[in-house]
Amino acid sequence: YGQGITTVKSNAFAKSSVCYVDFPNLKEIGNKAFLDCCNLADISLFNVETIGEYSFQNTVSMEELDSCSILSIGASAFEQSGIEYINLPSTTEVGKNAFASCESLTSASIPMLTELGIGVFKNCISLKELDMPLLVNIKSNALRNTGLEFFYGKDVVQIDNYAFAES
Repeated sequence: YGQGITTVKSNAFAKSSVCYVDFPNLKEIGNKAFLDCCNLADISLFNVETIGEYSFQNTVSMEELDSCSILSIGASAFEQSGIEYINLPSTTEVGKNAFASCESLTSASIPMLTELGIGVFKNCISLKELDMPLLVNIKSNALRNTGLEFFYGKDVVQIDNYAFAES
């Protein structure tokens, strides 16, 4: 079932009541593909390399994002989702507000990321721990209004306006 599917196009499942998705050869998820899928709790992301903008925005039932294959995540891709934990060992690009307002998010590990974009974790009020050892730049509002207690970023050379404000 779904063996030949490599791409889920824009708005394909938007606002649907789907709970679980498993396409074993999926490589790309288009913009808004699962937007407002409030019941989506689990999706197999084992081979996915690219996640488009707003793809999983408002997926409040999704709790974990753990994938070795994801290289790029678009703007607001997981904004206001229910994610509690992020582990993305291969990800090198994360768009603006990608995880903004994920109020249940407690920890994130994105070790290959060198730039934390505008508002990426803004309003993640439960975010306590962040592991990004290669991080060089932190853009404005990237970590604004978080509960950050631990941050590991030994190579950071630039921190923009309001990056850690209200945290």
